[in-house]
Amino acid sequence: MADRVVTALLFPLILAWFVFIPIEVFSLKLLPPPQFAVSVFGAALFLIGFAIVIAAIYENSFAVLFVEDQAEQGQVLIDTGLYARVRHPLYTGLLLWCLGIALWLESYVSAIAVTVILVVLSLIWAGVSLNIYKGTFNGDRPSANSGFRSYSSFLSRLSQALFHYLAGDPLGAYQVAGLVYLFRAGRSQTG
Repeated sequence: MADRVVTALLFPLILAWFVFIPIEVFSLKLLPPPQFAVSVFGAALFLIGFAIVIAAIYENSFAVLFVEDQAEQGQVLIDTGLYARVRHPLYTGLLLWCLGIALWLESYVSAIAVTVILVVLSLIWAGVSLNIYKGTFNGDRPSANSGFRSYSSFLSRLSQALFHYLAGDPLGAYQVAGLVYLFRAGRSQTG
């Protein structure tokens, strides 16, 4: 239920934020506009974020803005591709997409506002999905990658990989996350 409330809040908040951008840029002028390079960087972020959203939806046909168990329709835990690197690529892509729009349209204030709004809403969504999927995917349901037997073990491996990466050990992070296998498999197929 909480995820549906957050989803219901998302659309009016994003619409209000989008309307606020030209008001801030042309009337309020709360902060100086970014340099042209930052605006171009924003356009690139917009495209990257949009591509991530499309790729996440393509990879996971069950990706929706509310959380529900869709076992009857054949839902499995997606833990390959983008989902092997980021637990919620749809949220990440949406954040980059909106942040890119704000910078592209030359508004630091709206960039800050949308980041705060989306991070808070994403944390709420992630918490709700964690509670639902821990019960759903703990050993009794298949995952896309047979190396992960449960949602909890998948989250544990992602946490360990993040720790290795932040500690300056990217190879350790890839090994923990199982990505070394993916890279080796890709090399053997191409060469």
